[in-house]
Amino acid sequence: MKFADLHIHSTLKPFSYFSADPKDVRGSIWYQDLPHKRERDNDLVNFTQADFTTMAQSGMKLIFIALYPMEQGWVNSFDTGVVVDAIVHLYTKFPFARINQIQKESYNYFNELQKEYSFLKKETQNPRSIKINGEDREIQAKFPRSKKEFEQFLEEENTLIIIPTIEGANSLISGNGKNMADFNLEQTLRNIQLIKQWPTPPIFITLAHHFYNGICGHVKSIYPKGKIQEFVQKILIQQAEGIDVGITLKGETVIKSLLEIGEFNNKSKRILIDTKHMNSRARSKFYQIVLQHNEANPDDIIPLIASHSAYSGIKTFAELQKQDALDNKYFAQSDDYFNQAKINLCDQDIKLIYHTQGLIGINIDERILSSKKIIDLADGQFNHKPTNELKMFWAEQIVRNISSMAKVIFEDIHAKEKHNVWNTFAIGSDYDGFINPVDAFITTNDYSELEKYLIISLEKDVIFKQNNFELTAQQVARKIMFENAHDFLQKHYFKFGEINPA
Repeated sequence: MKFADLHIHSTLKPFSYFSADPKDVRGSIWYQDLPHKRERDNDLVNFTQADFTTMAQSGMKLIFIALYPMEQGWVNSFDTGVVVDAIVHLYTKFPFARINQIQKESYNYFNELQKEYSFLKKETQNPRSIKINGEDREIQAKFPRSKKEFEQFLEEENTLIIIPTIEGANSLISGNGKNMADFNLEQTLRNIQLIKQWPTPPIFITLAHHFYNGICGHVKSIYPKGKIQEFVQKILIQQAEGIDVGITLKGETVIKSLLEIGEFNNKSKRILIDTKHMNSRARSKFYQIVLQHNEANPDDIIPLIASHSAYSGIKTFAELQKQDALDNKYFAQSDDYFNQAKINLCDQDIKLIYHTQGLIGINIDERILSSKKIIDLADGQFNHKPTNELKMFWAEQIVRNISSMAKVIFEDIHAKEKHNVWNTFAIGSDYDGFINPVDAFITTNDYSELEKYLIISLEKDVIFKQNNFELTAQQVARKIMFENAHDFLQKHYFKFGEINPA
């Protein structure tokens, strides 16, 4: 069984160890650190979730690797002394030497992006011997440059297909956290052209991330569950700067350059834009830019993407915008199932994504996927033990997010289109990205069980039963776990032919 994941951070921790000490065994994307039973309920993940060894063993086939030069807001907001270093280490598991590198005034986001990409390419140059079901197999990670190569790699049993993405447009800037607001636009545009010339450029990039980057505003993104996380947030992570800014004038130019529209329209290597982490004001403006292009260019529709998100249960941008900028609806004592914070999708987002034939990746972080009510219910009822009941509980919550978003679309479109709605959803786990995964599915090794319980949950789901359009639960679960991401990539990554001829 093949699996796909729209958003995984396989390089984040290994690259930090490699940068600190190239001889450190943990500085490899193939390094596997399996979770112990007692770690299933940890607020801070110590084990690897999406290392290449685990993914090869779990049936992963199509892997969208999110490159992320660590923002200095994680390490410099409060102090740069040993106490803060220790807190950052506790939260990120980064070695102290790497934390100190990130804190330096010479730290350069774009340089780090290029280094992380080079690290990924180096780590995938040679096949690795991996034991799978008791058999030693030679596993190779490959980057397709054309549809023909992509289809060939799909048929190769021992091949992992790697597609780069980028999280955070700070990555495009030749600077660091001290000069985001006045970044050099011309240099940034040159940097964009440089990454488009990579042997395998990213298919998409999130504009925003955890801290302001001078391009667009972000949202509150750290939702602490345990006391350690809450302490770290209060002391260390200051997200207020720029949090309610929309898209800046420089940001509009960056968007057009990435998408190859407007004055940059030369039909070359488009990099799509992922709306995750953008605040509702920025998302609304971004949608205007894309829809204006799509209306004028019906043969060149730009799809909208939210690569690792979930449903807020809120209808409009206006309702989202009413919330306080630094809200924490995760802690709200409500009867709702969903995290109602601005980081999640409202009905307007969902309709627009569908109408551009875009894609929504479902985040496996329990704090994004759920309200506090749901998390407390799971913790109290199951005590984190990986029972069938726990798997069913969290599969039902994932299906509840998907079917509720599907219902929003069903109510907005004509009957003849409705069978296409189930093409909108995929998995965008955010594994190895400092998340707190649902206790039932904590690494990619759990994807076979996840699909199994998605099928059972879909068969019970009222919205699916009323709107399956002769699709079986097995067929829709396969779409979510692999086919929708596969089809999206095939349609958009190779749109202009070969990526970059050798």
